[in-house]
Amino acid sequence: MCTEKELAFSTFIFYSLSETWNTTPAEVYRVLNTTHILDGYIIEAYDVLHTLGREYLIEDISELVGENKMSSIVHKADDKDRVLGFYKRELEDSIILNIAKVKNIGIRKAMDMYYSSSVAMKIAEMKDLPGNMDVNKLVRDVIRRKAELER
Repeated sequence: MCTEKELAFSTFIFYSLSETWNTTPAEVYRVLNTTHILDGYIIEAYDVLHTLGREYLIEDISELVGENKMSSIVHKADDKDRVLGFYKRELEDSIILNIAKVKNIGIRKAMDMYYSSSVAMKIAEMKDLPGNMDVNKLVRDVIRRKAELER
């Protein structure tokens, strides 16, 4: 079971690692999910991990992934990038929480649904998004596309 605090912490990790690894949050999610680091470490050890510093978490998780070379690729974000990153994290948290509510599923399952969708990639790249960024429209889009894939 994933709580709202664990979701917010997880998306913080996705964005922190995506900056360091120079990739998208969706790709970070895929790596952490397939290596079972997301559930078995980040969510499970949330109570301890959320008290640690960002740099330590990036280094620790990078080592767990076994991609230490990724941690040597340092991308320095400027203030505009940080503000945009914060906005995207908040948007993704809202989308995931709304998916869980609409579909009546757990947050962790909603997280999986979201990060496997094209909407996650569009938000990461800030491309092909509706002008008003309505969370409810984005949620419906994720759910609709997931239903189309399951047919």
